[in-house]
Amino acid sequence: MIESASRRFVALPTAAKLLLILSMVLLPIALLLFAVAREGIDQANTALIARTGDQARAASRSIESLVARNALALRIAANGALSGGGGQDLCQRAGRSLAIAPAVAQRFEIDDIAGARLCSVGEPIATEGLPPVAPADIKLRISPDRNALAFRVGVVGGMATGSLTVDEIRAAMLAGSSGIEDLYITDGDRRMGIVSAPAQSSEGRRTVSSGWRIGDRSITVNVTGRVQQITTIDRLMLLLPVAMWLIAGLLTWLMVSRLLIRPLKQLQRSVSRYQPGDTGLDLPQKLGPAREIQELRDSFGRAVARIEDSEQEMAAALDGQRRLVREVHHRVKNNLQVVASLLNIHGRTASSSDARAAYAAIGRRVGALSVVHRNHFAEMEDNRGIALRPLISELSAELRASAPDEARTLAIDLEIDTIYTTQDVAVSAAFLVTEIVEYAMLNRPSDPIEISVQRTSELTARMTISSPVLVPDSENQMPDKVQFERIIGGLAKQLRSNLERKLGRYSVDLPAFPPA
Repeated sequence: MIESASRRFVALPTAAKLLLILSMVLLPIALLLFAVAREGIDQANTALIARTGDQARAASRSIESLVARNALALRIAANGALSGGGGQDLCQRAGRSLAIAPAVAQRFEIDDIAGARLCSVGEPIATEGLPPVAPADIKLRISPDRNALAFRVGVVGGMATGSLTVDEIRAAMLAGSSGIEDLYITDGDRRMGIVSAPAQSSEGRRTVSSGWRIGDRSITVNVTGRVQQITTIDRLMLLLPVAMWLIAGLLTWLMVSRLLIRPLKQLQRSVSRYQPGDTGLDLPQKLGPAREIQELRDSFGRAVARIEDSEQEMAAALDGQRRLVREVHHRVKNNLQVVASLLNIHGRTASSSDARAAYAAIGRRVGALSVVHRNHFAEMEDNRGIALRPLISELSAELRASAPDEARTLAIDLEIDTIYTTQDVAVSAAFLVTEIVEYAMLNRPSDPIEISVQRTSELTARMTISSPVLVPDSENQMPDKVQFERIIGGLAKQLRSNLERKLGRYSVDLPAFPPA
């Protein structure tokens, strides 16, 4: 599995490899930073919620402390006033006692045990809903007009009732706590608002509400606060490490693709389009700001220029060598023709017929070699080898021209395919044709000769010479026949082939160039 993953990684483009490596390095760091930031925000939210709860608890305790302080002061003042006897100055005595108590409301009334009002100070207190209370007991109710909290305490010989306005409760609450957005008091039937913040958008803020019972547990203080939550900006900040990873990967991919990979591909396409023999390597001029790629382009251009110069030098040297070889073959052909002319002249002036025949035989062989060199000289321009059809045609004409008088009418029929071969093969084939045709014209001058060369495979051809004079393994062979068979057998060996001897037909295989 690891090897398969390794092969897939190697097959990826360079930009993809770099992006994958950056992802493996940066993505865990981005996720870790995201988790740390998320945990920090969660801890901050928890702390804010806890602080809001503490503020709500402090606000309810401030209200409860205000109620307890006023109830205690009123109970003490009422007990003192009732213990001094009744009278018109009952509330005045209680008022003087309350006057020395700090932060105590001065609105109250004193009732007897039956609930009948004995006296009052300040605005009348709405006591509806407040039941009679026993000494040391307390009852709390919200006034019907919902603008004050009435409390009644039991004293010896009666009851005392006081009230706290909304402003007094709000002042006490604000003195003990801050940051409360909404606070109201309820006794189960009525609700009295203390603090009410103006309506605000709740986006990104969480509402936290709590209720606290005070006094005789018949009054509930409901406190509402708002806690800042994760906003859209916070979420974006949380995703900032991941965004940085994405931006880094994208920028890296773009830079590698645009500044490295694309110029290299342009350079690769230009080099791939170049073919030997073109006028020059057409390289792109704009390859981006990378100096190394520009230097690589220049290096390619210099290398190709050196190769072209070397090829031109080699071509010039090869052309000179070809001209030299052509000149050599031309001179050899001329020299052979001179030798053949000299042999012909000496043959004509020879005193005996055997000498003339010998000169003619030597001349025919020199002429055959001259024909080969002439055809090789003609074929060097195309460099395809020596063509057998014109070679054997010219050779046949030369042989007929040099035939003795009794063989002047010798017919030589040719059937030759377009086949090319090497100079060595052409020389051996020419000598083989010369030997057989000469033997036929000297022994059976009136019988026709047929020469055919047919391709048998991509690299071979079969040359067949047919004449009635060709009789293999005849009995009582003459010395010239024995010598003839020995010579053509040796020429066949030079062609690396076996001479196939059949009555009236000798055949041999020739190496040949593949057809064009």
